[in-house]
Amino acid sequence: MDFNFITDEKFRDSLVADFGELTHALNSKLWKSVHVLSGSIIEALLIEYIVVFKPSSVTKDPLKMDLSEAIEACQNAGVIQKSTASLCDVVRDYRNLIHPGRMIRLERDANEEGATIAKTLVALIAKEIAQKRKDTYGPTAEQIAKKLITDEHINAVLAQLLTEANQHERWKLVEQLIPESYVQEQAFIPDDTVLARLRGGFRKTFELLSENETRLIAGKFARLVRLDSTEKIQSYGDAFFSADDIEFLSKPDRDIVVGHLLSRIDTCTGVDEGLVGNSVSLGKFMELTEMAKFADTLIRLVLRQPSSTLDAAVIFASRAYDQVESEKKEALEQRLKTWQKNAEKRNQAQQQQRLENISAQWIDVPF
Repeated sequence: MDFNFITDEKFRDSLVADFGELTHALNSKLWKSVHVLSGSIIEALLIEYIVVFKPSSVTKDPLKMDLSEAIEACQNAGVIQKSTASLCDVVRDYRNLIHPGRMIRLERDANEEGATIAKTLVALIAKEIAQKRKDTYGPTAEQIAKKLITDEHINAVLAQLLTEANQHERWKLVEQLIPESYVQEQAFIPDDTVLARLRGGFRKTFELLSENETRLIAGKFARLVRLDSTEKIQSYGDAFFSADDIEFLSKPDRDIVVGHLLSRIDTCTGVDEGLVGNSVSLGKFMELTEMAKFADTLIRLVLRQPSSTLDAAVIFASRAYDQVESEKKEALEQRLKTWQKNAEKRNQAQQQQRLENISAQWIDVPF
């Protein structure tokens, strides 16, 4: 059990550890330990729900409740079903199993049947609380991240899940969980379909962030460009950054990201999905006076490609051209004509042909 409906990370980790110990105790036939751990987990789950959601029917301080009171309060609040509450008798007096008083301690006997029911009860209550939390709070970031990894049909429901999710959970997805999950997936035998779902989930969540959150996430890439290695910059950028995000950057961050992406285009020897995703709309965020530099970068990209990737490079240059307004297009065209004249003077046949390929995409011929 991962208890991924719990939003507090430390509390969730504690429950996961306790449940792991409970499973070990059951496998080792430690019946008393199973009862104690089960009762402890159930009490923690019920009281945590009351503390977080404060049901109107609860008047007592939940931190002063015992397990019986927590069970009754959660049943009255519709958190757990009546049938589930009745099963709690198996763990209701779990503290008595370790009570220092001899008579009280000996009143209860722990056995295999009760231990098996106790563990099953933990899973049942966790399921009911998870559903109630979803109905009240929406899905957690952990639940959505897990579903992106495990559910190949999630795209059919992802928009709805993100709409239902709390804003804090959406932030947590893009700031932490999706990037971390992506790195973990890449570390072993990467599944391209899972990686694609994570990338898509990131972009859809990013679109739902507040303006300030959007700026912070976009700025994360600028910080990587300033401080991290080429490998980390490219890995994060290819997965999660689009040149369209430059819109949300400050002027210093914008300048450094534009410079980085231009350098990336100017040094790559292939056109992959990552390069297209984070660079194709770069021209929109450059000044008219920079269009000659941009044209040079795109043209050099096409000229240095091996024949196997030539078509992809020409298409990339064409899409980059299409992204900019008409005044910038004219500047790109003028620079391309300068390249063509120089290639003609030098009798560079291969360059002329490749420049003609670009020209066929950039310059509309009137009929």
